[in-house]
Amino acid sequence: MNIEKQIKKLYLFQCVNALNITDAVWVLFLLSRGFTLAEIGIAEGFFHLVSFLCEVPGGAAADLLGRKRAMVAAGISSMISALLMAFSTNFAWVCASMGFSALGYNLLSGTLQALTYDSLLIAGQADRYVKVSAVQNTIYRIVQALSGISSLIAVTLGYMGAYLVTALLAMASATTALSLVEALATQAQKHRQLNPFDNLSGRLQQQIHASKAFFIHRPRTVCMMIADCSVACIAYLTYMLLQQHLVAIGVPKAIVGLPILLIQLAGAFGVAVAARLKNSFFKIALGCAMGAGLGTFFAGSSILPLAVAGAALTEAMDGAIDLQTDNHLNQGFPSDQRATLVSTNSMLYSLMMILASPAVGWICSILSVTVGLAVLGVTLALSALVFGTIYRGINVKRC
Repeated sequence: MNIEKQIKKLYLFQCVNALNITDAVWVLFLLSRGFTLAEIGIAEGFFHLVSFLCEVPGGAAADLLGRKRAMVAAGISSMISALLMAFSTNFAWVCASMGFSALGYNLLSGTLQALTYDSLLIAGQADRYVKVSAVQNTIYRIVQALSGISSLIAVTLGYMGAYLVTALLAMASATTALSLVEALATQAQKHRQLNPFDNLSGRLQQQIHASKAFFIHRPRTVCMMIADCSVACIAYLTYMLLQQHLVAIGVPKAIVGLPILLIQLAGAFGVAVAARLKNSFFKIALGCAMGAGLGTFFAGSSILPLAVAGAALTEAMDGAIDLQTDNHLNQGFPSDQRATLVSTNSMLYSLMMILASPAVGWICSILSVTVGLAVLGVTLALSALVFGTIYRGINVKRC
């Protein structure tokens, strides 16, 4: 394997995968079709229910059948999701689309990180991972942010046209994944490449048992995941609710992608700063959680600059803790279980979203988006203080 070519292809995949012209306006699209925020919250909760159920199996599929195959399948699943949304006629179709979207997310979650780390590992350059991961994360966030501007195109194309373009972009992602080289870091992975379905049931059971044993003996790792997922959950809900909130405080629907662009670019800035941090994970996690809570609180402001600045702060904190967690986790994960174990982090995130998304959607429908964001921000900030205090009181060897 030519590691430099592989890294460039991984960067290209990240760029293509991040392209999505409907991300910044999907909530507005559904609202314009007559769905309520409560229904949208339920649909988002369904996404995370499917994600919760399929997350670890998706990671295990990548470890047992191949990371490249899983990435191709992720693109195909996302394409099906976009087509279902394009031709949806009722709420059930919307939920089905969200389900396939979740499956695509599951197949990719942990897989890209695992392929990247093992590619560097077999080249003897594992110490480059934090820098390569930072570039990948930055590319994803910048392209995703620029995709927000394409909401202008999405609004012009209309609901169906925008999702048909999204389907084509998903297919392009699958095609790009085909150009990658499978990284075979262990004998088990080499055997898997030649015989992917050999004793699959037995290997799956072994994979699950080995993963459970890993977490039982690594409670510190679980603590890292909880911190990362808490900030990620709040950051995404803030992003989701902000689409309607910005329109409500005076931003024209056609250009709502512009302030969202600034907010998402803040996430890339957070990644860039985090790549240079040498502090302990505890200090980084506590600072990010407090910052994200404060930012989410102000994101509900009726003053546009303050709302955008608050959401940008939350996004920056999410980018920072995401990179640091990814680096710490991959350093401790064995290659044969890497995608499965990283997927567990996403499964925990999905569990949080299953609980939070419908609840916040209900609060916003009954009261207001401002109140919903305030509740989210205060909850995260207080939780960071309480659980941070508890964490400091636990024996370091145990957690």
